[in-house]
Amino acid sequence: MRRMHLLLIAPCLSVTIAVAQPQAYETKTVYQKTQLAAAAIDLPYTTDMVEDAVKDFMSSKGWKGSGQKGFTVYRGARLGDTDQALNDIYLKVDRRNGDKNSSTLTVFAVKPSEDPATRAADAVMPMDQVKDWLNHLVPSVEAYELEARIAGQQDLAKRSQKKYNNLQDDQADLEKKIRNARSDLEQNKKEQVEQAALVQANVNGDQELMKKAQKRMNKLISDQNSLEKKINKYTSELAQNKNDQASQQTEAQRQQQLLDTLRSQRKPKVNQ
Repeated sequence: MRRMHLLLIAPCLSVTIAVAQPQAYETKTVYQKTQLAAAAIDLPYTTDMVEDAVKDFMSSKGWKGSGQKGFTVYRGARLGDTDQALNDIYLKVDRRNGDKNSSTLTVFAVKPSEDPATRAADAVMPMDQVKDWLNHLVPSVEAYELEARIAGQQDLAKRSQKKYNNLQDDQADLEKKIRNARSDLEQNKKEQVEQAALVQANVNGDQELMKKAQKRMNKLISDQNSLEKKINKYTSELAQNKNDQASQQTEAQRQQQLLDTLRSQRKPKVNQ
């Protein structure tokens, strides 16, 4: 009974961990050999993803960043939509503990046009505001990463459906080939009957005409063998095609279900 309780508790713990939102914390960073107070937050995404997400978020606010001594700086930006004070926001994204799928976003803010390199190590920074800004940034990063996954899954679903559609087109082509081959085979057999009658009618008659009829007969028999082989080949390919269709239809449905699941994770947009 005790073992059962542990098994029941474990999933609950895993769910709690999965939905917990990262929280900003105080740290130190170095800018041009000057150690500065900063805020940071750990995110379970690649550095490229976080950088792109932050860029997209800042762009939506009308701010454009520029490279500055290993940081990206957004000049004259606000730490809150209702904040009247302007700041130069410096940020950088690093791989967290060597994990390529985890990043640390570090941020500090100074007054407009202030040089962080000449700032005193104990100079006051709006720490609470920066941490709050980072915490409010998380949903935007999560939404951006989700949209990236949705875009990737859309491509997979589209390619999977296209492959299924192509198999359906191949089926139609194979069925047409089989119909045509069977029609040709039927015509071939009719001509064989005609040529056999012509050969029989000239056994004791026009030998030249009989030889031509016999030659034509031999050609028809050869064509019959070729047509029967084609029909067998097309029929085998059609059977394989239908098996492939069944598998691909299942795969296309699976990819679409994954896409629908991702889309269902979208959250209503809120002002950041």
